Amino acid sequence: MRIKRRQARPGLVLAVLLLAACSSSPGTPSALTGQGGSGASGGRAGNGLPAGGGGAGGGPRDDAQKPATEAGPAEAGASEAGQSVPDARGVDLASAEAAADSPPAAPQKICNGEARITFSFVTLLPLSDTEPGSQLVWENGSSYLRIDGQCRFWTFGTSQGNSPLDDIRTGTLSAADADKIAADLRFGEWAGLQGDHGRGFNGATAAMLSNGVSEVVCWALCTHPNAPAAMRDLFTKATTVLDRLSALGQPMTGPVRLALQNRQGDAPDFPYPTVPWPLTRALTDFVIPFGIAKAGSSFKVEGADADELRKLRRGHRNSAALKSGVAFVPIKQGTGPLHSLYVRDTLPYEDATGLLPRK
Repeated sequence: MRIKRRQARPGLVLAVLLLAACSSSPGTPSALTGQGGSGASGGRAGNGLPAGGGGAGGGPRDDAQKPATEAGPAEAGASEAGQSVPDARGVDLASAEAAADSPPAAPQKICNGEARITFSFVTLLPLSDTEPGSQLVWENGSSYLRIDGQCRFWTFGTSQGNSPLDDIRTGTLSAADADKIAADLRFGEWAGLQGDHGRGFNGATAAMLSNGVSEVVCWALCTHPNAPAAMRDLFTKATTVLDRLSALGQPMTGPVRLALQNRQGDAPDFPYPTVPWPLTRALTDFVIPFGIAKAGSSFKVEGADADELRKLRRGHRNSAALKSGVAFVPIKQGTGPLHSLYVRDTLPYEDATGLLPRK
């Protein structure tokens, strides 16, 4: 399990301190001693940068202070008596700086009214291990539960497994149900769940929880024996919520995304029935060269065409090809080459390439 946290750069800290020491006039206490004066601390005490500052998920700061020769004896934002004062814009620099170094406040509610995903429980599958073209299905998670600030939820797969032919399911929670989920899963406490438990154990599959501020990852689906019992309990409860909401949700409607690849090399040995291309737009307009498909390489289709592609996907669930392990829909137009078709429902927060934010 890991949480991304912003780390101060040791080299930057040292550079700031040495600059302050070299800039001090004779007889003036150095900033290295933490005794005030006109050093580069800019109102900060002692060593100039807070140890380990920054919030979860952020990057290192690059705000090295100016040397004292530029700022004068009473640098903007700090008086000679060490009292914080506003700069020319009326901004209290010391307070603003402290706020910038503070981690973001942990969210307390899932349904906070915001039009964004506020809760994610996602299983992450290495796309390099997947069938070419199927990256479309797994690119946002091989299974997941996502909830937005308006209490809408989306699920894909369950603890019992999933298929590239599955629907994404959706529904709306009551505020009370969302609050219970937040309480059961310690929603506002994830920033304190540090560690990277089970990396490399049983492959690279991982489970992730995100509340929009903190991202907690537990490897091997949090089954690693070294993972703390509290963490295993957290991910077990999240899986229970996924299964419950999947059963409550309804299959999605609206746009879909498709990935289509030429599989002519497999055609002579392909023993199963194929289906014709269902859209009026030419099949060749959608073909992705075989073997180069990656996350974010797909086409969005809407309206009646999306309905036709969903019908095709659902009809393949009982096919002999699927029972033999062929998860794509086999497409063949007349005497043309064999093509593999993957179809996925879309979520409203996807970007132009179909990808969802990690948090």
